[in-house]
Formats: sequence, structure tokens, C-alpha cells
Amino acid sequence: AHLFAAGLLFAVLYLFAWIGEKILKKEALGGGDVKLFLLIGFVLTWDAGLLALFFASFLGFVYGIFRNRRGLELPFVPFIFAGVLFAHFAGAEIIAWYLRLLGA
Repeated sequence: AHLFAAGLLFAVLYLFAWIGEKILKKEALGGGDVKLFLLIGFVLTWDAGLLALFFASFLGFVYGIFRNRRGLELPFVPFIFAGVLFAHFAGAEIIAWYLRLLGA
């Protein structure tokens, strides 16, 4: 189960990095971030890992909106850390709540 999660998270992040590089014509997501999610997959389940990615992206987006500076590259690791903590401790409850919300 965790090998699947590691592979899935790595593939998703690698795909995001590749698409971002093609669109922006420069590195959009560091290779370290991609490799970090490979390791996160060995700790979290695939759904909690995707939830961690969602929270990390959301937190980074909100931070970037309020701290907008032209040309500033934003390290993603602090947001990954916060997203993983959030998904690890509250992920199961959040996923269950969301599925109930959808009627599943």
C-alpha cells in the first residue's frame, strides 16, 4: 500500500514539475520536492498524501497571495511540512467528512 502511495505521489509531483517547466520555460518545482513526496508516500497512505499535497499547495498559494513580490521564488518545503502534519493528524477525519459531504 505504501509502495503504491510513494509511486503515485512521485508520479503526480513529477508530472506537475514537468508541465510547469513546459509552460513557464523554467524550473517550476524543485527536484527535492518531488523526491520528498516519494518518501512521504512511504509514511502516509495515498489519499492522505494527496491531501497533504492539497494542503501544502493551498497554504503556499495563500502565502504567495499575501506576500506577493515579483521574482521571489518561494520554497515549498515549509508548506509540505505543514500539509503532511495536517494530513497525518487530521487527514482521516477530513477525508471522511468530505465523503459524507458528497453523499458517499
